[in-house]
Amino acid sequence: MISHGEALQIIQTVGAPMKPRLVHRDQLLDTVASEAVNSAITIPSFRNSAMDGFAVRADDIADATDARPVTLDVYCSVAAGDKPRGGEPGKVCEITTGAPVPDLYDAVVPVENVTITANDAAQPMRVQFSRPANLKDNIREPGEDFQPGQTIIAANLPLHAGHIMSLAANGID
Repeated sequence: MISHGEALQIIQTVGAPMKPRLVHRDQLLDTVASEAVNSAITIPSFRNSAMDGFAVRADDIADATDARPVTLDVYCSVAAGDKPRGGEPGKVCEITTGAPVPDLYDAVVPVENVTITANDAAQPMRVQFSRPANLKDNIREPGEDFQPGQTIIAANLPLHAGHIMSLAANGID
């Protein structure tokens, strides 16, 4: 049997923290942050859709039910990377996940919750809603994930895939 002092020396030697070092983001899994990391930017930087679906004005489908669905024409289509269009009251915009939500619209209804009438080229022309939408449904607001100065990773935190995604979103390698 070893003495308490010898056991303590072994534990302190084996468990001693490594000196901090720079590691590329690809090698961070299961490492520990030596210092806190803060966001330098607003993420997302603009209002965007959290779902594939249709951007709507919630008031336009407020009375929609299974028995009395509301059908609206499609005004535009917005994909991730597009500049949003203005929109038009009483009409909807087809929208993809991550696409900017046009200013006029205040909710996104998932594609699986509507009935679509398409033209011969499979482009949506009319959309039927059988339930209302709440304001801001499926819309990610600017800064909802991170705001400048917000701590992304605390010091001494074991890193997992979610932390690495946060670093990548902030452009930190």
